Amino acid sequence: TAAQKEGPAWSKQHAFFYAAECQLAKGDGAAAFATYEALLTQFPNTRFRADARLGQVRAQVMKKDLNGAKSALSAAEGDIKEKQLGPIFEMKAKLEGARLAAAANDWKGAMEKFGSVATSAASFPAVVAEAKVGLAQALAETGDHGRA
Repeated sequence: TAAQKEGPAWSKQHAFFYAAECQLAKGDGAAAFATYEALLTQFPNTRFRADARLGQVRAQVMKKDLNGAKSALSAAEGDIKEKQLGPIFEMKAKLEGARLAAAANDWKGAMEKFGSVATSAASFPAVVAEAKVGLAQALAETGDHGRA
């Protein structure tokens, strides 16, 4: 909190972003969403812009606000496309779309989306790993325990 108020702009941006990440980890989606929003409002051109937008998707899902999550995902996808942030952020956005499908209990849709990310994000091992975990959950939820 102190770092958000004092110091150079880069330090403040890091403080906002990592505070929001901590709030997500603690399960406080409302606070995380507000902190990401404060970052985006105070630093509209921050290098954390896409990650903050994607964090807002997770925060909305955590709050069980699926319509808000869909809107946040659309905003993230728009930023990623407009700023031409490339495949890593495109894959991260697809991963959030799969998580959103899972949150809506659309397990077949989640399974397809997680599978798509797992097979098309080979250059991004962390994204592939997250997609495979989501795919395993979706397979289990649809009764395919052997493949899960």
